[in-house]
Amino acid sequence: MDRNISPDCNMIKAGGFTLMELMITVVIVGILAAVAVPGMAGWFGKKDLDSVARAMFSHFQLARSDAVRNGRPVQIRIDTANNWYDIRYSNGDVIVSQTTMPRGIDIVSTTFPPSATVNTTGITSRGFATQQGEVRIRSANAPTADNVRIVEMTLGGTVRIRP
Repeated sequence: MDRNISPDCNMIKAGGFTLMELMITVVIVGILAAVAVPGMAGWFGKKDLDSVARAMFSHFQLARSDAVRNGRPVQIRIDTANNWYDIRYSNGDVIVSQTTMPRGIDIVSTTFPPSATVNTTGITSRGFATQQGEVRIRSANAPTADNVRIVEMTLGGTVRIRP
């Protein structure tokens, strides 16, 4: 066995990153996060608004299907002052209990006619709306250009969401 091995052959090159490379990477990630976070807040506000609009849309569709299935008229009550809606049969039995808008989302207006302290519309036992109209909801947290959704009901009982 030859023992005349040069000392340079036994040297192992250390792998990894230097402290400077690591610090530069951390600074770059920090700058990217600082730029992205404000935009994310608007995205979450828009996501919440879309979620509330879809829930209201689904509840209105449920009201129509229950009216037709059970052969009973349904009443949809919307309180813009207190930010809630509910759905019940004309005798008062609840289909969708009082649903309050989450924080940052408001029922801005509705074109359904007022009845006492709330705005109301209804669905006949054949699935037709008693009044055509819309509910406008707005998010305080979504970007201004995209912070309103309109849940609309036609006289035929069709429900849709408009941006």
